[in-house]
Amino acid sequence: MLGLKHGINALVDHDPEWSRAFTEERARIHAAIGTVARGIEHYGSTAVDELKAKPILDILVGVAPLEDWIRCKHPLETLGYDYAEHAGVPGHHIFGRGRDRSERTHLVHVVEFNGEPWRSNLAFRDALRADAALRAEYLRMKEQALILAPEGRAKYNELKHAFIEEVKDRLAAKANAMMIRIKPIADSPDADGTLEALLYESYVGSGFTAPDDADTMLRAEAVRSRGVVLVAQDHRDVLLGTVTLVSHDSPARQLATTDEVEIHLLCVRPDMRRSGVGRALMQEALTRAQTSGARGVVLWTQPTMDAARRLYEQCGFRRDPSADFMRGHRQFLVYRRAFAHEEESHAFRQTSA
Repeated sequence: MLGLKHGINALVDHDPEWSRAFTEERARIHAAIGTVARGIEHYGSTAVDELKAKPILDILVGVAPLEDWIRCKHPLETLGYDYAEHAGVPGHHIFGRGRDRSERTHLVHVVEFNGEPWRSNLAFRDALRADAALRAEYLRMKEQALILAPEGRAKYNELKHAFIEEVKDRLAAKANAMMIRIKPIADSPDADGTLEALLYESYVGSGFTAPDDADTMLRAEAVRSRGVVLVAQDHRDVLLGTVTLVSHDSPARQLATTDEVEIHLLCVRPDMRRSGVGRALMQEALTRAQTSGARGVVLWTQPTMDAARRLYEQCGFRRDPSADFMRGHRQFLVYRRAFAHEEESHAFRQTSA
C-alpha cells in the first residue's frame, strides 16, 4: 500500500502493485496535461524490483521548455496534487498528493524533458534495475540513512545525496565517453571566441569572478599564456568544456612546487554539466601531468563550487587546508593529488594481479 506520513521515514519491501499504480496514475496525468507532457516516467526506488523503498510513488514528467511547467499546475491540482513551492530542488517543480494532507502517496517532479534531471534520474533507475550489486549497495546506504534519520525527509535525502550523485556522475561519464574528444586548443585556433564566451559565462555569469578581473584573466590570449589549454569537443567540434595545465616554471604558477603541475579554469558548458565532460577533462589533465614527470597536481576552488569539489574528490584529490588563501573577499580551498612513484605503481599492479 502506498502512503507515508509527513516527516516519517520508512522502508518497505517492494510491492508489485506499485507498477500497476503508476500505470493508472500516468493515464490520469496524461489525460489532464495532454501533450504538454513530453514524457511521463516511473522512477525512484518504487520503480525498481527487489529494492526496498519508501511507499511513495515518484513520477517524472518531462516538459520542453521547462517554463511550460506552469501549464501543468492547474491540471495537477484538479487531480488532487498540491504544489510544493519551497521544495528547493533545482530544476524540479514538485507536486504531491495523498489520501489527506497529513501524508504523501504520490510525488510528481516536473522537469525539462531530456534535460539533465530527466537523463540522470532515469539512468540511475535503469542502472539499479540492471545491477544487483548496485541495488544492494544502495539499499545499505538507505538503511544507514534511515537509522540516522528516522524522521525528517530532508535529512534522510541529504544522507543519500553523495552516493546518488557519484553514481549519476559515473553513469554520465560512461555514456558520453565515446562522444567527447579532448585536444589542445592549439589544434583548434578558431575556438578562441567560444572559449572566451564559455569562460565568461562560467566564471563571471555565475558570480565566481568579478567583471573587472575578467579581461586580464579570461581573455583567450591570457589563458593561452598560462600553459596548455585543453578543450573538449563533440563530434561536430562544438566546444563543451576546457581546462588549463600550468607548469611549475610558468609565470602563471601560484602554488605548485617544482614537481607539481597546477590545474586552472576547469569549466563545462552549462547544458553539458553532469554529462561526463568535466570528468573526461580532468582525467586527460591528470594523465598529461603525470606523463610530463610531475609527482602531483594542485588546484583551488571556491566553497560554493559544490559540483567541482565533488568531482575533485572523486578523482582522488585531497584537501590541503594549510594552503587555503583569500583573494580580496573570496576564499579559495586548495586540493592536491599526488601521483604514485613508478616503483609503487608497479608494486600495486603486482599485488592487484
